Amino acid sequence: MIKSVYMKKKRYLILLIILAEVIFLISCKDKTLYQNKSVNNKKYLLAEKIAVSEIFNPSFVLLHNNNLIFSANRSLQMLYLFSVPDLTYTYSTGQRGQGPEDFYLFPMFCKSFSDNIYIWGYKPTQIKQFSITQSGELIFKRDIDLAFYESFNQMHIIRDSILIYSAIPSEFSIKKYNINSKKIEGKIEIKKDNHQESFFYSNRGYVAANDSSIIYTYIYKNQIDIYNVDDLKLRKKIYGDNNNQRIVVGDFENNINHYMSVLAGKKHFYALYKGNNKPSSEDDFVMEVFNYDGEPIVKYFFDITPFLYEIDEENGYIYGYNPNYEDYLLRYKL
Repeated sequence: MIKSVYMKKKRYLILLIILAEVIFLISCKDKTLYQNKSVNNKKYLLAEKIAVSEIFNPSFVLLHNNNLIFSANRSLQMLYLFSVPDLTYTYSTGQRGQGPEDFYLFPMFCKSFSDNIYIWGYKPTQIKQFSITQSGELIFKRDIDLAFYESFNQMHIIRDSILIYSAIPSEFSIKKYNINSKKIEGKIEIKKDNHQESFFYSNRGYVAANDSSIIYTYIYKNQIDIYNVDDLKLRKKIYGDNNNQRIVVGDFENNINHYMSVLAGKKHFYALYKGNNKPSSEDDFVMEVFNYDGEPIVKYFFDITPFLYEIDEENGYIYGYNPNYEDYLLRYKL
């Protein structure tokens, strides 16, 4: 009888130990997967306005070595180049037309950390690869013909061979396409809502990537996801407060907008955050900076918000553009 009671207590103790180990493992897993974005390090950045005589209404921007390149849709020339960090105008090139060197559509950059520059827009299924001289002149290298056309958005070229892009809204996913084999190597499915208005899907967002990580920031959620480039597996979820809202389809005024854009650097990634449904004003926005482990580094506040921006991690600057100051480029010292 005594032995039976002892054995029961022993089994109970073993079960408690196993349960404690399971809880510990789950707790460790949660700490690995989930990250709160709270950070106390905050800096206020003042914009230095650099006057430019070229009025080009840029839509996209690319920083490549010592060159800042803007894509313009409503100008005679469609690419404008400036040297950095001084932001001196270098030259403009490219025009809309039907010729082999003309832009059939509008220029859009494929972000890359290689020595090459990649530009889409000459044909719907073609990306052109360029090198750039020390004086800032683009030199054509080759055409990259894609196997199909779809909504190519927020494109990134990894290691000169892999195209990462958002297929939203034609397909709600982030895709990994091999330039050499011309095949899709995988995709990250983004869950859709039960309606057909993709603009108001609660999981709609923006994509950025460097050579190892893919970042996805949500428009209608205070949330960021980090994936591995190689296997497309989720590595980290970053959450902030006020993360749950009911999206009203068709309501452009009252739905809360969280992340408005994201950019991947070599050291950190940079996400422009709003977090309210008020009409946009300069003090509504903050730039949140994270490392690729999902840890928050700093929050930047601005006197003039750079709605279009690039980060010069090497020289310690943010270069930006705000359409309310169309005669200027903006420069912020970090």
